[in-house]
Amino acid sequence: MDLKIYPSELSGFVEAPPSKSLTHRALIAAAFSLGLSVINHPLICEDTQATIKSLQNLGVDLTFYEDHIVVGGKKALTNPKKPFPCHESASTLRMLGPALSVFLDGFAFQGSDYLFDRVKKSYHSELKGLKISREQKNIVTISGKLSEKDYYLSGETTSQIITGMIMALPFLAVGTVLHLEDITIQNPYINMTIQVCLKFGVNFLFPDNQTIIWDERTGYTPTSIFIEDDFSNAAFWLGASCFNHDLRVRASASDSLQGDVAIFDFLKTMGISFQNDKGDFRYSQGQIGDATLDITETPDLGPILAAVASLGTGTVIIRGIDKLSYKESNRAVSIQDGINRLGGNVKIEENRMIIQGNHQLEGGCEVESYNDHRIVMALSILAGNCKLPFVIRNFLSVNKSYPNFFDEYQKLGGKVEVVA
Repeated sequence: MDLKIYPSELSGFVEAPPSKSLTHRALIAAAFSLGLSVINHPLICEDTQATIKSLQNLGVDLTFYEDHIVVGGKKALTNPKKPFPCHESASTLRMLGPALSVFLDGFAFQGSDYLFDRVKKSYHSELKGLKISREQKNIVTISGKLSEKDYYLSGETTSQIITGMIMALPFLAVGTVLHLEDITIQNPYINMTIQVCLKFGVNFLFPDNQTIIWDERTGYTPTSIFIEDDFSNAAFWLGASCFNHDLRVRASASDSLQGDVAIFDFLKTMGISFQNDKGDFRYSQGQIGDATLDITETPDLGPILAAVASLGTGTVIIRGIDKLSYKESNRAVSIQDGINRLGGNVKIEENRMIIQGNHQLEGGCEVESYNDHRIVMALSILAGNCKLPFVIRNFLSVNKSYPNFFDEYQKLGGKVEVVA
């Protein structure tokens, strides 16, 4: 299904949705805790629904209320004898997989061809003791046990496998050690995982900043947790506010665990500052100019930073884009294609994007979503600075993380039309 977006100004107030990353982790930790846990302010989207359905298939009780979920965790999980539905959610597969291998004697995930192509390399090369087979295009079967004493996990392409192993540590043999490569425990996503586990009663020992050992005196215990606002998605509205100065963005949690809170630092480096009124952010001053950014630790910000840079007055260089090729699409190529079709100027050279600002783009064309939610949102915020309307193909991929994005967009004054 395609969407035509017309040039229009955005104004008013928008609140960022809850964090997808934190919701995944909290759901899994709650399922491992014996008793009732409460997850307040969760995000319900296609990705988190995949985790929810997988946990329900394991026999975990989940009760849904307007603003929270009550999770009845269990020690004995049921093998459903049917594939777990992860659809397009790499988070579900990678974060659940290691622990499921402890509880179940063989299991399978069902998902898209592209998803399994994305995760194949890391599973085969790093999870020693597990046998992974793909007898059907959309089903991956996992058997075996994690029986090694030392696991060497690389964060070069993704941190999600590491998250899955961290969350599984309390169920592995005492003395199992995780050795991190190409990443440290200070990485925002690794730190987020550790902090969620700590909230649920699990603690770890850190001999150094690349080694993790479970503190065997601790274990998962039920608790109540609040899911803070998602800065990965707030970033799109914050980017839009750089050119729509009457747009206010609610993104509370000044002490956020999320790495993508770095959006403020990146925009400041590019020349934009914000007023902060207790978590309500409004454009203060500045314009996008020359800047060099490094998104190695925050790859999800790549598309929106490139989009914002394309409307600037100078040249922005975005380094550390290699991880973008392991996302829902090759996001460096996807956002380059979209911006350039609209009349922008984006080049890719090795591990960096070079964006020449153009202030106003032409539009009047079709752009591909590449079935990637973040590409859809990044391109959408460019409409107000295009001369002509343009069409985003397969815009419903936005449901992966932000189902009501275009409802909010229209409330703010954006004009759209479903055309196919």
